[in-house]
Amino acid sequence: MKLNNRGALDGIVILLIVLVFGMVGYILYDNFSDNKDSDSKTAQSSDEQIQSIKDRNADLIARTNINAIHGQLEAFHENNNRYPSESEFYNGQWLATNLPGAPTDSIKYVVDRSGGSTYSATPKDCSKCTDYVISVILSNGSEYRKQSLN
Repeated sequence: MKLNNRGALDGIVILLIVLVFGMVGYILYDNFSDNKDSDSKTAQSSDEQIQSIKDRNADLIARTNINAIHGQLEAFHENNNRYPSESEFYNGQWLATNLPGAPTDSIKYVVDRSGGSTYSATPKDCSKCTDYVISVILSNGSEYRKQSLN
């Protein structure tokens, strides 16, 4: 005697299709419905969400710039056995000549970033600087910093 499983398989396929459509419908309803509680403490206005995205993007750019500058400062040290002084670091013409991989617009962005940023070489007012710290204040108030490896 031969058993016919086709009816059972058809039922399972139909059940899966109904489940998929149900999940898609729920997701669409949840994302686009106007029934959300506007007074909820967890709900953010679209302006707050946009500002949050802008802040995260600005922080990512600032960290990327600090990392790129850090790499170029280490390469400069390998070639010159010193780090640049603060006056050299903040001189765009000197940077273009001596740190070609760290574009001056990245350094200008880091310097102009709201909250401030710093490049500090040590010892103070050095001509043959042995250490440095470069940092930027992120949108949440925390400091992102890199320091000399040598």
